[in-house]
Amino acid sequence: MGCGCGCNSNVSYGNNNSCSKQYAGIYFCKDPVCYVKTTFIVPIADVTIDIEVTDSSRLYKGEGIQIGTGYFQIVAIADANNISIAHSGTASPGLTIVAIQPTYGCYQYPILFVGGIWLPWIPVLVGWSTVPPVGVYRYRVSGKTCFLAVYQSGAAVSDSVNTTIALPLPAAAVSGMFWSDSIAQAVDNSVSLTSPGLVSIASSGTVATLYPNSSGSAWTASGQKLARFQTSYQIA
Repeated sequence: MGCGCGCNSNVSYGNNNSCSKQYAGIYFCKDPVCYVKTTFIVPIADVTIDIEVTDSSRLYKGEGIQIGTGYFQIVAIADANNISIAHSGTASPGLTIVAIQPTYGCYQYPILFVGGIWLPWIPVLVGWSTVPPVGVYRYRVSGKTCFLAVYQSGAAVSDSVNTTIALPLPAAAVSGMFWSDSIAQAVDNSVSLTSPGLVSIASSGTVATLYPNSSGSAWTASGQKLARFQTSYQIA
């Protein structure tokens, strides 16, 4: 009986289980998810490219994946064998992914770690006159849920009563829905707040809206401002 990678299950590679192959020092038995079928050059961050894969049925739009030593985000799934990916910025641009089908029948680069990779994103921030120093913005996708982690190591000058952070992926369209969570740490008008703030994401939203308290009050458009939180929301 053949396995997912297309090789004969009676064939062993090295001293591992039958129908397994070593990639970058790690052994994967059978089919991890699916395999890349085309040769491509890893693009720079935010550049989208189309690639051909063996089976896209176990992939989801927005998920983080690893191909070779490169990390990517799936931005579109056209059909069973064609997807679009964007470089996450963690691999060296120009890395060549050579996806050939050798005589043993397995494709050279499997698609790995679907839905479990934390990836960076660089959001557009509204509400600060300068970018908060050493801001860390991370997300990961599992199925139709996007998880966010936002950590601003220091405060920056507030220039608006409104504060938003652009999302890495748009929220799903669910009539009347808001995904809300607490802001664990916040600074408003140079004062560290002792009560949790609020982060809210609307149906079909493209930004997370931040408030200095659970009542949804406005921020002070002066002094220092900071927000640290984790949240999740449904994606399309």
